[in-house]
Amino acid sequence: MENVKRIFLEEHQMEIALIGTMHVSQDSASAVQRLILEEGPDTVCIELGESRMDAIAHYRESGREGHGANRSLERLLESFQKQIGDKMNTAPGADFSVAIESARTVQARVVLIDRDIRTTLDRMWKALGPFGKLRFFFYLVREMRQARLMKQEELESLTEQQEVFEALEELAERFPALKRTLVDERDAHMAARIKECGGKKVVVVLGAGHLLGVTRLLQMAP
Repeated sequence: MENVKRIFLEEHQMEIALIGTMHVSQDSASAVQRLILEEGPDTVCIELGESRMDAIAHYRESGREGHGANRSLERLLESFQKQIGDKMNTAPGADFSVAIESARTVQARVVLIDRDIRTTLDRMWKALGPFGKLRFFFYLVREMRQARLMKQEELESLTEQQEVFEALEELAERFPALKRTLVDERDAHMAARIKECGGKKVVVVLGAGHLLGVTRLLQMAP
């Protein structure tokens, strides 16, 4: 199956299938459902923290209690994701909603493995610095404009490994501190949470941008 990595952690006797998704893609959501139903895992790990889980469960914006600059950044990121979701006729987080439903179907335990989004946004904001914040806002606005012009099949291709790699390379070049906070730190957090999840047969659902990093960290010696 496309965008699926399989590894076995001998020290934990854990068989893991990781699937990289696009959070606003119905194809990704369908692929998640197929994988979980076919694998029949005892544990499903999802790239969510408590705040985002609550937001998806209640169909509302995440982090309502946020304020100030962090909330402005969060609103812009939410707007970006919603814009793409509207274009693809898919609600943001459809992959995670389907993962939760499918886990219930196979009676698997659901484990949230991501860091709380408020912690991530706070660290992002501090890491950017005054000039970096302005540059990042303009960068997001530019990306939103480009996404608005893309066709659905072009958006779907964004989950392909080469596309993901190039996007992360661009982010690392333009905003190295941001890439470290938004991607690398969360990869490490999620890899550690997966190892601690206690399952023997595990499916991990996470954004395509985290697939290679988390897989690599899981394969490293403990």
